[in-house]
Amino acid sequence: MKNRLISFILAFTVLLVFQAVPVYGAQAGSAALDTEAPKTVCEADILIDSQSGQVLYEKNADKLLTPASMTKMMTALLTIEHYKGDLDHKITVPKEAVGITGNSLNIKEGEVFTVKQLLYGLMLHSSNDVAVCLAINVGGSVSGFADMMNARAKKVGAVHTHFINPNGLTDSHTHITTARDMSKIAAECMKNSTFRKIVGTSTYTIPATNKSKERHVKSTNMLLRGKKFKVKVNGETRYAKYKYATGIKTGLMNEAGYCFCGSATKNGTKLISVSMKGAEDQDRFADAISMFEYGFNNFHTEELIAKGASAGHVWIKYGHFTRVDTVVTDGAYVTLTSNEASDMATKKIVMKKGLTAPLSKGTKVGTVKLYENGEKVGTADVVLSKSVKKGGPWTAIYISDWTFIGGIIIIILFLILFIYFRKRGKRRRRKRDERMARMREERALEIAKERARSAKRSSDRDWPF
Repeated sequence: MKNRLISFILAFTVLLVFQAVPVYGAQAGSAALDTEAPKTVCEADILIDSQSGQVLYEKNADKLLTPASMTKMMTALLTIEHYKGDLDHKITVPKEAVGITGNSLNIKEGEVFTVKQLLYGLMLHSSNDVAVCLAINVGGSVSGFADMMNARAKKVGAVHTHFINPNGLTDSHTHITTARDMSKIAAECMKNSTFRKIVGTSTYTIPATNKSKERHVKSTNMLLRGKKFKVKVNGETRYAKYKYATGIKTGLMNEAGYCFCGSATKNGTKLISVSMKGAEDQDRFADAISMFEYGFNNFHTEELIAKGASAGHVWIKYGHFTRVDTVVTDGAYVTLTSNEASDMATKKIVMKKGLTAPLSKGTKVGTVKLYENGEKVGTADVVLSKSVKKGGPWTAIYISDWTFIGGIIIIILFLILFIYFRKRGKRRRRKRDERMARMREERALEIAKERARSAKRSSDRDWPF
């Protein structure tokens, strides 16, 4: 009885210890890692491979917290998508965007900016008034834009996120997210080349406008420019500037504490970190560097299908096209530990059956299943490379409109050639017959003449004198 009691106490103690230990490497292979897990100090942290989506480290990643200005990542993404890359589009500041508290560009009613200038003010200087200005221009109102933000968040799998404004300037618990959700939003944002360029910039000058002199803005991301800002990473003091850093966004509110979503790239491996509710400014940057170092030292990304590469073709019934090429828009990747060989990552492409037109470009028509050492670790979407509208009745047996039309054209050409050569043959035969008839007539005439000459010669020999 005593031994059983001791065993129970030991088992219970081990269970408590494991529950208190942060999870790391759980979705990126079970091979031994080279270094210990990062020593993070913020309340919630997560590190993911942005290309594969696999989680490399997490702590309280699903705890509901307020994101503060990290909210502006979604604001920037929706703005870029709305204007479809037209960054020179002119925007006039509405009165509702003037006088917003916190970080501000002090924009004025009626002041005119380009989309590009406002995006740099939003993401580098973290301007709250700019966020409201963009929200009203894109969504018609702050509430309308918040609805767009929430819909976009759900689309990327950020199911525990709810936004009520475009700048995060609130301590309300209705403006909420998790570190895991923010990492998904950040990964989606970093797929956009315009977004990447903006958040990877440390300083920017906004030219003079119709109502203000030029403005100089600096990134609040110390990993990009913190040459004099010191942090303590895993017990060691260093400067915050991180040579592999590529973005993204800070956040700070009373309720949210010090937050930071960061990105870094090294040797083709692209990582995203999220740190939420740090007690001090340095905490968020220290956690990011600690997680990045851990990630780069222990993992690498294996590309199985490049971004935008072909995944083969699918058959579509009733389609204008019946055999259509597909692509893997975002590529297919697997995260391996540093001591795992590339051949440990494998894939299997599975296409949907029974597809029928009409279908639009980008429609999901298959899945790339991704495996690490035989264990499924993720998926990637296979989509149509072009739109397919409804075709003619022959498409019911997978004969495309172009194939049918091509077949008709070939048949018509064959008939035309058949008729042409048949008529040509008849003309040739007629000409040949006419030529032969003339030749026979000419021969008969020659024979008649020859007979006449012979008769004359014979007559001449018979003359008596």
